[in-house]
Amino acid sequence: MVSRWRGLVVERVLRDVWVISGRAGDDPFVGDIAVANGRITHIDRSTRRPVRPTRAVLPGLANAHLHPTPALLRTALASITIDDNDRSPLVGRLYEALRADREALQLGARLALAETMSSGATCGCLHEYLAPEVAARQAAELGFPCVVAVHPGEPGWREVLARVRDTGAEVMLAGLNENDPANTDEALRELAAWAGELGVRVHAHVSETRERHEHMRARTGRTPVAHYREMGLLEHLYAVHCTAVEDEDVELLAAHDVPVVVTPSSEALLGDGIAPLAALREAGVRVGLGTDGAAWAGGEDVLRELTAAALLSRAVGGPGALRGGEVIELATLGGARVLGCESERGSVEVGKRADLVVLDLERPGLRPVLEGPLSTVREVIAFAATGADVIETMIGGTAVHRRGGTPLVEVDAVQDAAERVWRRAGGDRARTWL
Repeated sequence: MVSRWRGLVVERVLRDVWVISGRAGDDPFVGDIAVANGRITHIDRSTRRPVRPTRAVLPGLANAHLHPTPALLRTALASITIDDNDRSPLVGRLYEALRADREALQLGARLALAETMSSGATCGCLHEYLAPEVAARQAAELGFPCVVAVHPGEPGWREVLARVRDTGAEVMLAGLNENDPANTDEALRELAAWAGELGVRVHAHVSETRERHEHMRARTGRTPVAHYREMGLLEHLYAVHCTAVEDEDVELLAAHDVPVVVTPSSEALLGDGIAPLAALREAGVRVGLGTDGAAWAGGEDVLRELTAAALLSRAVGGPGALRGGEVIELATLGGARVLGCESERGSVEVGKRADLVVLDLERPGLRPVLEGPLSTVREVIAFAATGADVIETMIGGTAVHRRGGTPLVEVDAVQDAAERVWRRAGGDRARTWL
């Protein structure tokens, strides 16, 4: 709908809102944001002030690492370590049952995307083990811009890559875990060659656990990051987790401009460890946040990851380790930098895409907000907000989620599909994961 605002033709005006730019060094202020043709056209500080601004607007969040289809197994795989996930016969049967049920795959992917979009995510990276085409098509239907990681080497993988691209998604190649028997030097060199040929990055879980980290050292005499450099892979890498990286690894990641994504909730729930966020940021590494997946983290709420990142960083580094504005930047502009789309997304700036999140500051959990030079609005958002506080998520100026609007996924169908997969895998009869 086109209207006039201060003599200008616009499609939407968000009036008298707290404006959080996404840059840690920018002070928040109360103002108006005008949108037209899918972009932010004007940002003005309010000349009149409401008694209390009731909404805050921040850039759309980037969910920079998400496994979509296993969302159908919410929390089920968080009962054991990620290394035991690899060894569990029941987990293997669950994956087989899920892979064999196309409707379940579609519903799992849609569930994950619906939840992350309703929590403010406006772009992301999907690491899809089971059905990359399915995940890409669900993202396209929901209008969610994404990069999809496809596992190479399997029969027909190039055709899968092409079909994923046909949905409008960008692509990466997916790497193997350090302790996977197939993760040989020959495979790593081949992966680097494919990445160079296609001009894409390799999405890989890097030093996610101490066990995997030490497995690579025992095999090669080097840390995973150092070995990937020797294999010619480091320049193509998109590194996820990095909870067990060492000081020299951080230096290598920075020197080779490797983007890093941490997923604090799943890393804590699985006992992986705590990624050295402070060291990575101080070294100049591009860092973003991801949810990992509801199967391990319990949910796809990106706002919850802000709080988790702050909690874990401060637990080891003190209250100055990660401040409110800094943690918001990790999930917005930081995530956009990791995904390589910071010129279009990640901050509230004139000319950028109108990928925006509107938060409800009238909810009890986000009150009070204190003003002045020490305004608490960013800390309230970073340390207290969840997806339940999101009024609206906009992508390119279009509302893709409105609280109380049409649900993005049918929850009864999700429950039916999850129970079907669980029974087929024998989950309803199993007494142990191992």
